[in-house]
Amino acid sequence: CSETILRYYKDKIEDFIKSFILQELDSPIPIIREKACSFIVEFRNLKYQNIDIVKTITKQTCKIISSDQFLPVKIYGALAAADMIMYEPAKELLRGNIGNLLSIFLKLVEETDIDEIIDSLQSIVKEFKDESKVYIVQLCDYLSKYFDKLIEKEEDNENQIEKESLVQSIINTLIEIIHTFGSNDEIFSQILVYIDKIISYCLSSNEICDKLE
Repeated sequence: CSETILRYYKDKIEDFIKSFILQELDSPIPIIREKACSFIVEFRNLKYQNIDIVKTITKQTCKIISSDQFLPVKIYGALAAADMIMYEPAKELLRGNIGNLLSIFLKLVEETDIDEIIDSLQSIVKEFKDESKVYIVQLCDYLSKYFDKLIEKEEDNENQIEKESLVQSIINTLIEIIHTFGSNDEIFSQILVYIDKIISYCLSSNEICDKLE
């Protein structure tokens, strides 16, 4: 639905966000902040022409994920913030705070078990290679432990699908880390133990890995 709307009304959508959505990111009502963030995420394929909108979304969503007390707001705020990373002005705003950004996203992963949050880590690693490299070993350690926790869970059929999606996101994130830092021998030697453990499990398990893409 959002793709169809974008095809015909992309200029109007950007104007609508500027006129009505941005101000609601700072609403005192949590459900309004959540809906504002989710609207931005819904139209994540919109290519913004007005960089001031990108800056405002980035600043406001970073404020949300840092201090908002309501988890649904933080979830959509994190996804909206991650969607802004493709824009250079957003990168400049985030560049000096990558360690804190990664910590916030990892905490959200722990609290929510949402695969899209894990997927967002790929964008952070890819777009902030120099800034994120000092955190990569810790990130791989975390993903490895989170992977172990997922594998140990006994799930019914419905939750099994969610579990497989989370495992796929972890593997995709590790693949992005390998692509980004594989040529750095010092970093790669430190993260290999975590990658090797997960790959070994995948090669030996029919439960999950047969269904991975």
